[in-house]
Amino acid sequence: MKLYSDGVNYYLTIHQNRKDLPYLIMFHGFMGSGQSFDPLIQLLNPFCNPVTIDLIGHGRTGGPENPIRYSVEKQIFDIRSILDRIKLSPLIIYGYSMGGRLVLNLLSEISNYFHGVILESTTCGIKNPDERKKRAGIDENRVREIEKNFAAFLDKWMTLPLFSNINRSSFALENYNKVMRSQNPLLLAASLRGFGTGNMESVCNRLSSIDHRVLLIAGNKDSKFVRIHRKMDQLLPDSNSIEIDEAGHRVHLDQPVKFINAIKKYINQLQL
Repeated sequence: MKLYSDGVNYYLTIHQNRKDLPYLIMFHGFMGSGQSFDPLIQLLNPFCNPVTIDLIGHGRTGGPENPIRYSVEKQIFDIRSILDRIKLSPLIIYGYSMGGRLVLNLLSEISNYFHGVILESTTCGIKNPDERKKRAGIDENRVREIEKNFAAFLDKWMTLPLFSNINRSSFALENYNKVMRSQNPLLLAASLRGFGTGNMESVCNRLSSIDHRVLLIAGNKDSKFVRIHRKMDQLLPDSNSIEIDEAGHRVHLDQPVKFINAIKKYINQLQL
């Protein structure tokens, strides 16, 4: 379905609507879309109702080329508006990478909308202003590469250590690559300028106020985000940080069965 918010048509899919099961809304990462999770839907159906959404500037959701429209404040407004209309409960929110950063910002504003929180390979931001400025420079260089030659940027992106040296299902990997190559590079550039890690204010100091049980999932081969999650785990009042063997940054792609089992265990332990 399409849901209009402040000039943008968001694309959302409720894959199953069993009233005896909780809903799991899934936020993808940069250059992803709801279709990134297609290989997981059948695995999720037995214990939850999966809901996928294409975030602004990604997939089948539109967006302007103005980075201001991608600010965290405007995205929170959009998601609140959408959730108010679809009215799904109980609702668990999951975010991967960029989607996880958005989830952490949503929790600061509309935490009462959710009954559980799952974060995969994400960060609460960069607290040090100098380090954040440095990251903003890296993001801007990536924007210029996207604008200049998107295909070449993708080829380079897919060889990053975060995504390499993992045995993956060929179907799942082909699906992921298809999703990335179908993106609009101008909207990706606007997204990275408006909501890149370097342009996002850190929300690490807000983690102590999150009153949900939080599941943190990282791949054991993704040492950077293993460290980040361990720090976040110390700041969160009620959390569990797990590391999945033989997985990198995209745990849900690298080890889908282990990933699904972790989510199932978490949901079954919630008081819903």
